Amino acid sequence: MHPLSQKTDLTYGIKSTSYFFNEHTKNLFPGSSFNKDPFREDGSDLAICMHEISDSARLIDTLSSIEYYLLDFKGKIIITTNQPVSHLKKIEAYLSTSTAPVSIIEVQENATVAEVRNFLANTLNYNWLLFMEPGMSFIKNPLVAIKSTIADLGVNFINLPLISSDHRTVYSLGGTLLTDENNRYVGGGNCFDFKPGFEYTDYKIKNPFLSDNLASNACVINRKNFLHEGGFTSNTTPGLEDVAFSLHLYEKSVKIGNINEFVLINNSPLTENQNQANGLGVLNPNDDQSKDLKIIDGAVIKNKLKTKKRIALLVDIKDWAFDNIAKNIEHNLSKKYDFTIYYLADFAGERWLELFVVLYKEKHDMIMFFWRLVTKQIFSEANKQYIQDHFNISKETYERYLNNTIILTGVYDHLFLTPDGINNSLDIFSNHVDGYFVASNKLKHIYDHIPGFMKPHSVIQDGVDTDKFHRIPGATFSDASAPLVVGWAGNSKWGMDVDGIDHKGFETIINPAISELIEEGYKIKLIYADRHEPSTHIPRSEMNNFYNKLDVYICTSDIEGTPNPVLESMACGIGIVSTDVGIVKEVLGKEQQKFILEERTKECLKKKLITLINDRSILHILAAENKIRINNWTWKSKCEKFETFFDYYFFKRDSQRFRIKRFPFPTAKPKVTHEENEPVNILFRLNLDIMQELGHWKELQTETKNWYYNEYEILPLWYKRLGHIIKVLTGKRSIKSLFKK
Repeated sequence: MHPLSQKTDLTYGIKSTSYFFNEHTKNLFPGSSFNKDPFREDGSDLAICMHEISDSARLIDTLSSIEYYLLDFKGKIIITTNQPVSHLKKIEAYLSTSTAPVSIIEVQENATVAEVRNFLANTLNYNWLLFMEPGMSFIKNPLVAIKSTIADLGVNFINLPLISSDHRTVYSLGGTLLTDENNRYVGGGNCFDFKPGFEYTDYKIKNPFLSDNLASNACVINRKNFLHEGGFTSNTTPGLEDVAFSLHLYEKSVKIGNINEFVLINNSPLTENQNQANGLGVLNPNDDQSKDLKIIDGAVIKNKLKTKKRIALLVDIKDWAFDNIAKNIEHNLSKKYDFTIYYLADFAGERWLELFVVLYKEKHDMIMFFWRLVTKQIFSEANKQYIQDHFNISKETYERYLNNTIILTGVYDHLFLTPDGINNSLDIFSNHVDGYFVASNKLKHIYDHIPGFMKPHSVIQDGVDTDKFHRIPGATFSDASAPLVVGWAGNSKWGMDVDGIDHKGFETIINPAISELIEEGYKIKLIYADRHEPSTHIPRSEMNNFYNKLDVYICTSDIEGTPNPVLESMACGIGIVSTDVGIVKEVLGKEQQKFILEERTKECLKKKLITLINDRSILHILAAENKIRINNWTWKSKCEKFETFFDYYFFKRDSQRFRIKRFPFPTAKPKVTHEENEPVNILFRLNLDIMQELGHWKELQTETKNWYYNEYEILPLWYKRLGHIIKVLTGKRSIKSLFKK
């Protein structure tokens, strides 16, 4: 039975059959060849093997994904290289900070990949080997799926399906031996002919399945059986070793399994003459008829003139978090795209709908909304009425414009994840946007499993500008005779007016912990910059000096996506004590992870700080590790992910793979309860508190300060007045306040 029958057809010439088995039968044969070496879920009998380090940044991405998704991996990661290990200083520096168990083995200078893999099979003691290419990255833990495939199918050789470098389409699934129309052997490739418009998340593979080709770029083998079958043939044409080995296995009637989950992304881009959808090279680059064609993920499309695509970046207000991200994108990618940054604050008050007319007239190729709730208003009934009444733009014309424009957003926070919040956001992720990213692997796990939401394209974390944030020459840590200097920055009241919870932890964790330590006789000093205390405000331009005065930066947030002060502090070469929030576990190394709070309490924070007070030498260890780790979080590297993100949706539009966006689109109305601060116009909310979650602040102009401190939002005046009246009715303000002038 075809495992993907609802989504795709088989590649030409490929047939399928059913495999029926009793899951208990394997227990009758404990001595059978396929479970003499049982596969363990902790990976303790597995070596993950990669060869040749041509791009250290990509290899570090691979190791980072292993650190995060194979957190308790008990096996070994083997990196082989033809270069002298002494030349790999950047890799070795990173490995010194990594929680992953890695060894680098130097092999013969001219050794081929096949010879290296045969060498590892002969020398390693692990019973199972996972061969993969450096630069591939995990998106989930594969070990349970591998174990199930081995046990259920009785196989010693297993393929791992791959996602393409665009993070959405299928690179490979189900290895098969392929022939041409004359039944002459050609090579190996996919079993399936993937339909245009489908992404890997659309394919639901119920069970592992068998096929007849082992793809050595991502596979698991039983080491003893691999050697028993002779290993890879070293005299085969480079790149065809696995095909020759697969033909040998076919002739010997040896089964090859395929796990039923996508666990790896192949970050190597496809070449223009490569067609991964069917595994065959279909174009001759010297053929004149081929020169205006391009192969991308199995689709043949016309190359267009290479003019810059126009992208609108919509941020909340100048010099704040989203503006910082937008400006870094513009700085790093402006050679490829033509960017325009729009500030929502410029369309305040009665002008709040003018923005969407400006965008309509500009006809950008793509609009990136950094604050996702704004997409609700562009699809609203109010916008439809506004453009008809004031500009005579019909519903049909504007809907056509929206469908000709790529609309994207990002998720930087853990807001709106209650049942009501998810219901209110359903329109965003089912109609309004063509795609979105999330800012941490934690958020990806959450959004991957929300029913009715499209899946996020990828994870794009914030970066840090190491030119602005760095260690000042001459800066030193305090010694044992002086207080340990700890610091914090942000808005201590963030979100408290809504739910009463101290989300930043400054008032209920940091302040009490420091006060108690001082009372107990410990030498410690707190320096902080709290937006809620204007006297402590520090201009953005002075934050590098602020961090350099500290020994340790403390983060006790509970729901942040990216605590940017953590990244900035690391770039300034100081230690971190933090909750496991957002990207913290992704960015911190093995020594720093010892200072992630096991519990979000002042008692736990005190224990970590006492350790540092008593042993100041740890500060130097943490600082050195942080400087190494932060080098992989620069804005340049993060903007490469934005480039992949943008390119994928341009490709998807050009190949006509988008679904229809409806305009106007009815939106769920948020409930107004006594506990809520005021009825929120969720269609176009600029909650300035929320924008501070990213940890950036600026020296506000007078008008902006008034907006913030009076808790005003960019809403029509009549709506603000209605909110004031409801506050009176719910007892949150006095009747007299209605008559204040």
